[in-house]
Amino acid sequence: MVLHGGNDPANQWAELCLREADLVVAVTTGVPDAEWLRRATALQGCELLVLGPSVTGNTLGRLQPREVQVVAQPSRRRKALELTARRIAGRALGIVLSGGGARAFAHFGVLEELREAGLQFDRVAGVSLGSLVGAAMAAGSEAEIPRLGETILRTVTVSSIDTVAAARLHSELVITPRVERIGLMDWKALPRAVEVGRQAAREALEANPELLGRLGS
Repeated sequence: MVLHGGNDPANQWAELCLREADLVVAVTTGVPDAEWLRRATALQGCELLVLGPSVTGNTLGRLQPREVQVVAQPSRRRKALELTARRIAGRALGIVLSGGGARAFAHFGVLEELREAGLQFDRVAGVSLGSLVGAAMAAGSEAEIPRLGETILRTVTVSSIDTVAAARLHSELVITPRVERIGLMDWKALPRAVEVGRQAAREALEANPELLGRLGS
């Protein structure tokens, strides 16, 4: 990885970096320098990180970035840069939440326990009520959540029993709360479901003591 700062695209070092790099991340406040736009071909296919309110359509058309991330608020820049670094390095952690009606409330307990254990999630996906839990998680998360179309390199799956076998093929960890005694429409069971989720997460982490070091690093 090479970190290059500077505004002279004609510089030989800049040209070498652009020519040899596997991935170019271009950082702009929204209005790139004219010199760089004149050499936009060298930046085509880059990842564009905009530290400002917006970027013009003309800039997007000329750079043709493969990914665009806009961070309008200065207070969010550090988190955005940390997330981008984790994703590029293949260290971003994702979580997938299954459905199950009221039983999916157990996801809240699982998430609480995993966060207390030090795991931070940059991506979230879900199905049925699990998607609502995931949306609540994303809305309240301090980290930026990139689009779900990106490949999730490492995933923790919170799942019901009937999908465990398939989930184990793709996940670092599968957590299965024991929700059999909670009805699908038992909406008053939230406190009990949350505790069931916390217990399942604790047991899964205790059974895989090396996991936190691998996923949380």
